[in-house]
Order: sequence, then structure tokens, then C-alpha cells
Amino acid sequence: MSCSTSNICTSKKHILKEPIDLAIKNNVKLKGKYCFNRFESRNNLSDKAIVKGYVVSRNEGNPLKAVINIDKELKLGAISDVEGYYETIIEPGNYQIETISIGKPKLVTKKISIGENEILELNFFLGEEKVE
Repeated sequence: MSCSTSNICTSKKHILKEPIDLAIKNNVKLKGKYCFNRFESRNNLSDKAIVKGYVVSRNEGNPLKAVINIDKELKLGAISDVEGYYETIIEPGNYQIETISIGKPKLVTKKISIGENEILELNFFLGEEKVE
């Protein structure tokens, strides 16, 4: 998938700036152009896959705004909204997904395998685990 700067939803840059700045600050390598395709249409998905889910605080259960880095080499990613929801359309395959959010020290990584026409719900719980 190719992506130009205009594909990064220029009318909604305020949604993207904070999570991208956070990713850079925490050494999540976002070099070059990234395609955050949360706003992409679901039309013509016959050979694609969808990864979607929520990013929430482990301790409080609150929704989190986060960067979901789907593939560093292809530079695919998603950004969760104010309700913690994200959704992105990707090529079928194997991925190592990284997620990071503002104020949460732990970078969460999950490995997935997804096939054509598959919809995978992948939720992230960020932050330190409670110690009782």
C-alpha cells in the first residue's frame, strides 16, 4: 500500500499530532511517511483483512488515545480515537504490532497472523499491572 502525506487525513491533523509525537519521544521508529488509514473505506475488501479493537488503561479501564504500529517496514499504523477504538485495513499476513499511549510507560507488543477477509479484534490493556 502506498501512502502520501495527504492520506494522513490533513483535515484531522489535530487527531494525529499528539500520538505521533509520543511515539517519537518513546523511540518507536516512525521514519518516513506512515499511512494511518483509520478513515479508509471498507469497499473492495475481497483480498484484505481488518484489525480493530480498543486500547484501554489496565488499571482504570479508561479508553486511551494510542499509536498502533502495525508494520514498521510497510509503515502501516492506526490511531485510536477518544473512545480508545481503532480500526485499520491491512494485507493478510503475519505482523508484530506495537502499541504505546500517552502517560503509559509500557510498550505492548503482540504477534498476529491474519488471513483474507478476516476481521481480527485485538484489544490492548496498557500500563503497569496492579500490585496488591
